[in-house]
Amino acid sequence: MVFMNMRDKIIETATELFAKYGIRSISIDDICNEIHISKKTFYLYFKQKDELIKEVLHRIRSKKFKKVEQKIQTIANFNIIDEILFHNIDFVRTHQDKLRSFTYDLEKYYPDLMNEYRQTISDAYTQMCYIATKKGVKDGLFREDIDINTVSVFISAQIQKTYTFLQSNTKLQAGQIIDFLSDICVRALVNEKGLKYYLTKKKELETKEEGKKEL
Repeated sequence: MVFMNMRDKIIETATELFAKYGIRSISIDDICNEIHISKKTFYLYFKQKDELIKEVLHRIRSKKFKKVEQKIQTIANFNIIDEILFHNIDFVRTHQDKLRSFTYDLEKYYPDLMNEYRQTISDAYTQMCYIATKKGVKDGLFREDIDINTVSVFISAQIQKTYTFLQSNTKLQAGQIIDFLSDICVRALVNEKGLKYYLTKKKELETKEEGKKEL
């Protein structure tokens, strides 16, 4: 139990430091100093820094998978258009670029790890999009003539490109970009009934948000 606790502490500390300063800027000494352990202790758990980086990436990926699984469960119980709209508002309120330095260094110095990470995340997003699109059709809000497999892959790719874009651009508002992408995707998928419902709910939410700003 002690072994696992220390290993987790090293991973957690490395994740925080990598996110704040980037991978290249943080050494094993920095990590050890942060949690007050010797390098000898560090090497009991990780043979080298690259091994730690892989584990950090695995943890981040696992957390994303958990969020996707939670989102899939939510989709099964709610109106998909409501879920899309509420998800956008939640993203705008909670979006932070904590991993910008980390992903930048992964892209530049560990391209193989980055590609592997992106592929696994892509698979998870595609699954989520497939279930969401299928439910939209089942509930009579999305067009019945759409190819669900194609749509799922396409939307998943756009989500990832958008998040990557936001990581590298600080001048644009994340909320505006996310809203724009969602609006395009929803309008391409909905039937007449779905469009009417979408526009009504969107207007209600916009009015509600404006009211909050005035308080």
